[in-house]
Amino acid sequence: MAISRMAKVIIISHRSEAAELLETLQREGICQILNSQEAAVSRDMPELAAEAERPRDIERTLNRLNGTIAFLKNYSKPSGGLAGILSPRAIVDERAYASTVTDGRIPEIIERSERCVKAMEQAKSRSEK
Repeated sequence: MAISRMAKVIIISHRSEAAELLETLQREGICQILNSQEAAVSRDMPELAAEAERPRDIERTLNRLNGTIAFLKNYSKPSGGLAGILSPRAIVDERAYASTVTDGRIPEIIERSERCVKAMEQAKSRSEK
């Protein structure tokens, strides 16, 4: 296995361009991305430390995605055999990941699953009454 030379760099960009820049660097495999909390530079230069809080809309979207995943996982086909039990995570190829991330139907799927959960809860409540 070849060993590549490595160098530490600090990349600074405007907030409006940061997500696209980091996504491009990560997708191309150009560098390993560490935020200032993870990097040693934040100890040496505390003024460069980023805020630890995520924006509310990202937190909300992440919570909605986690809820949708938990709901849909109940209806997915179980992984087959011993390999499904022993493998901690599914392996996703790069093209499938990129197409999923850029898929515009994801918000619609989240909405549909949230409506299903609500309808199921209402039906359960009516049946209990």
